[in-house]
Amino acid sequence: MQRTLSALTFTLLAACAGTPSLSSPSVSPEEFAIIREGEVVEAMLAIDAVSRRGDPAAAAWLLPVMRDTRYGHELRSAAAAALMRLGFPEGQSFCLAVLKANVRQPEPAERMGAGQESKDSDLLHKLPESDRWAFARELAYEAICERLRAAGVKAETYDVNFGAPDLLRATAALRKQLHMLPQLAPSLSAAQLKARLPQSPPLGWPLSEYESWQRIRSELIHGSAFDQDQRRQSTGGKP
Repeated sequence: MQRTLSALTFTLLAACAGTPSLSSPSVSPEEFAIIREGEVVEAMLAIDAVSRRGDPAAAAWLLPVMRDTRYGHELRSAAAAALMRLGFPEGQSFCLAVLKANVRQPEPAERMGAGQESKDSDLLHKLPESDRWAFARELAYEAICERLRAAGVKAETYDVNFGAPDLLRATAALRKQLHMLPQLAPSLSAAQLKARLPQSPPLGWPLSEYESWQRIRSELIHGSAFDQDQRRQSTGGKP
């Protein structure tokens, strides 16, 4: 099972595309339609292709997918991995949450409070209750490994077949490794993001979701799409 999941993971991560000019849309209407309404594998491939172009403005199309509980956790994890690749800490935080989401705690660990920590993380990111987390965890782990490899760091081993204590131990070790790296940040400044994101929803964005586009655009331009976990890191642990 693990080999099958790994093969699927690396197949998804193999879809690459060229870098668009800054005058072109970050995500085409056709791509966005596939991401929102296509089959899961097609949607994941579209998300990966978008992120591989390296345009941080694409986060405006990906953040709603990651946050929307109507989508399965595999697709949301793919969006989080893409956001992490584009320099957004909320994507990294989501990936770490997926690694320990819905982990069944043995009784001693629950008495030590580890179980409650896992449940709190699930609630924070609105992750659904499910035992079928293996593929989502593979996607999240590969995104984390990719960032660590780029920094010359060997990632802590994490196996989706680990038992609950080892899953939590590995996740904690990966979190520590990531926090030793410089804080994630997109390669575009606020002014550049503002120029890349039109005030009106782009072609393909549902007209009924006008306000959601304005909200996401404002978050990205003003930096509020950065999660509390990263804020605590940058302020020495203070919330």
